[in-house]
Amino acid sequence: MLVNAPALSPKWDWDQHADAYASLVLERLARRGWDVRSQIEVQRVLTPLDLARHSGAWRGALYGASSNNRWAAFRRPHNRAAGIHGLYFCGGTTHPGGGVPMVTLSGKVASQMLLEDTR
Repeated sequence: MLVNAPALSPKWDWDQHADAYASLVLERLARRGWDVRSQIEVQRVLTPLDLARHSGAWRGALYGASSNNRWAAFRRPHNRAAGIHGLYFCGGTTHPGGGVPMVTLSGKVASQMLLEDTR
């Protein structure tokens, strides 16, 4: 299960509060009729801190920088690396943005650029 969580900040210590946050999420699901707690055999909690450590995601944000203003989409990293021929980017933190449809489109854009550049 994937749950959106706040990006890293000094206001929250994920090392200390990760298990409590996971319990809170499961409790809220249970209150809405989806109590899966008794069916969990193995649980691993990945936090924004883990995302930052293992993937380099900025502030541990799954979808990259916040998209809460009208210019955010234009500030995402481009799909073609500037100054490094043959390096392309795709994913939720690059153009056009996060979420499965946008990530798929990002891969399409990057692959089209690759094909254009190899002609």
